[in-house]
Amino acid sequence: MGICHKCRKKIGLMDSFDYSPDGKYRFHSVCYKKIYGDYNVKGSTIKGKKFEQEQKDFESAISKIVFTTGFTIENKKIIEYKGIVSSEIVLGVNIFKDIVADVSDIFGGRIKGYERELKKGKSLLIAKLGKEVLEAGGNAVLGINLNVGTVGIKSNSILLMMTGTAIVIK
Repeated sequence: MGICHKCRKKIGLMDSFDYSPDGKYRFHSVCYKKIYGDYNVKGSTIKGKKFEQEQKDFESAISKIVFTTGFTIENKKIIEYKGIVSSEIVLGVNIFKDIVADVSDIFGGRIKGYERELKKGKSLLIAKLGKEVLEAGGNAVLGINLNVGTVGIKSNSILLMMTGTAIVIK
């Protein structure tokens, strides 16, 4: 399966793992959470209390952004268009989940493992998209579109991509 980029130990077939937000590295899920928490503030190298404060500030800033799939925001005036923003992540799918998914598909059941991963991925995408909006100088994003696909010959990874238009509203 590969080597964990943090602890440098082998990732076994039954081990839970995650990819880095850029999709380049694999981590045991425990190691991933130590580095990124529930989401990654891309490019941040601050550790400890400073990192925690940065994370709180980031969460506060993201919570103030207006996210919508629509193209208008009721009772708000669009002051400026800042451009297209996007965020992408690749979620690794482990063999155990694949086996359970195959069995569930045969019997027509829901695949809760995948559903949890997709929900976690959507939260990460929103945080990353919010960061892009802030970097563009916006305070809202219109026309959000979520795309889901697979990556690889055997489709062992799930690609999630979210796009929208960063704007300034008043």
